Amino acid sequence: MGHIVDKRFDWLATYSFGKDDSENPTYEYTATVENQAFNAQAGYTADIVSFSAGVDYLRYESFPFIWQPDENIKQDTGLYFSGKLRLLDERLIISAGGRHDSYSSRGGALSDMNYNNFGGSVGAAYLPAEWLKLRVNYAEGFRVPSTGQMAGGNTVAPNHDLRPEKSKTWEFGTDIHWNYIDAGMTWFHSDWVDKIFWIGVDGLPEPFTSQNQNLKSSTLAGLEGSFRADIGRTLGKDFGLTPYVEFTFLGTRRNEDEDQFIVFNGNVIDTLVNTPKWMVSYGVDYNNPALKLKTRLSAGRYGSVITRDWGQATALYIERPAGTVVNLSVERELARLGDGGGALSLRSEINNLFDGKNEMYWDYPGAGRSFYVGLRYGF
Repeated sequence: MGHIVDKRFDWLATYSFGKDDSENPTYEYTATVENQAFNAQAGYTADIVSFSAGVDYLRYESFPFIWQPDENIKQDTGLYFSGKLRLLDERLIISAGGRHDSYSSRGGALSDMNYNNFGGSVGAAYLPAEWLKLRVNYAEGFRVPSTGQMAGGNTVAPNHDLRPEKSKTWEFGTDIHWNYIDAGMTWFHSDWVDKIFWIGVDGLPEPFTSQNQNLKSSTLAGLEGSFRADIGRTLGKDFGLTPYVEFTFLGTRRNEDEDQFIVFNGNVIDTLVNTPKWMVSYGVDYNNPALKLKTRLSAGRYGSVITRDWGQATALYIERPAGTVVNLSVERELARLGDGGGALSLRSEINNLFDGKNEMYWDYPGAGRSFYVGLRYGF
């Protein structure tokens, strides 16, 4: 990572590798996926225009195990670019970008697969006033399956033959930044091809009851919004007290793959399973520079989800009710090393404060209650 003196030209390169093992000692199997990732990019920034371009490489190699006795290799090489044009004293910003992916898969139970995909994006943002932004954007997406989705785990069967998912998304939105109030609202509509989703599957060998699979086509559409207001600063105090709320509402969550329709309450429906109709997070942030103290009390709540009840012999689909998870974090600066030095802070977190046995999906426990204490040095 680096840049020239005036920072008009900058560059970055990263490389990482890892190994994911999903073990089940009861049934004596291990699903193993090794991964490598490389990324290099460079950017240029001028008065009214900025541009960046780069390349990345991702490789998954899954090894044979008892249920699928074939090795499988997936790799993706992507070339991408993006740019912005800032006009009318930066009140009108036009953006565009593109990415070409070359994706291949060989081995496994299916024939070799090769994909070449180009996806683009274009958007514009206009500021009729300093406190108001109007925006529109169109983007095409392409995402390869993750190691966890391929390797599975516990009762989730591996699926090394997952295909990449593609999407086309329109967004229209507005943002408000006035005094100590920040708010935004976005309407979105996404059409997906080969969307990767988790679903219960009959007829799998033990101990598997579900698997990540591809939907031929599906649609998600709805509203996203956020609101934050710093009450402390608004009242002229020297501390920040900021309640906030963020939400997503899916007016459309439709499965368009007839082979994956489900039976719910005796009717065949096209609703996407394991997809909440709405999600909301809310809480309050407190920041007191005099006490060198930051705290956050937050809560997350999911709306109804159509999911499978594995507690029944017939494993019927049911509507799981909403649930709430509450988290608390506290951070205090302990010492600062000079005017230009870094700061040492003590941070603690309690996650899932009240509901240690929460379940995102029926009979599948979510993250339990956890407590963390640590030191952090920032500079």
